[in-house]
Formats: sequence, structure tokens, C-alpha cells
Amino acid sequence: MKTIHPYQLLLLLLFITLPLSAQDTSLRGNVSDAESGEPLVKATLQLYRLTTSHNYTDTVFTAGTLSDEQGNFVFKDLPTGQ
Repeated sequence: MKTIHPYQLLLLLLFITLPLSAQDTSLRGNVSDAESGEPLVKATLQLYRLTTSHNYTDTVFTAGTLSDEQGNFVFKDLPTGQ
């Protein structure tokens, strides 16, 4: 019976989990007028990430998209956990 060395097991686990950590996410939604409820067609949507450094908070542009004719939008390929 062949023995698996700890470094071989670690290497195997690294190759198994590496693709899982590289997954991207999408964010879907719908925008509409607050009063009439009509969809906002071709609305510009922007997604920002908050960053904090030395007690200073700033925003960093992450992604942008437009809504469709029904007011639906999708941000695709967003990094997970950011």
C-alpha cells in the first residue's frame, strides 16, 4: 500500500480548491419609478466598492451596466466577496 506524504495531500487540496476560489458572481435586479412604478428603460447603473485605509473611506468603481426595456439589469462577472 502506497503512503501519501503530507505535501502531496496539500498539493492535491490546493488544486481542488483553487478553481472554487476563482468563481465570479452576478447581481440581478429591476429599477422602476418610485411614483408610477414604470420601469426605467436604459437607466445607467454603477456599482462601487467601499475601501478603508488609515481611517479614510473611499469608493472605487467596480462595474457599470444599463437596464433593458423592462427595467431589468445584470452586473456580470463580479469578484466574489468584494
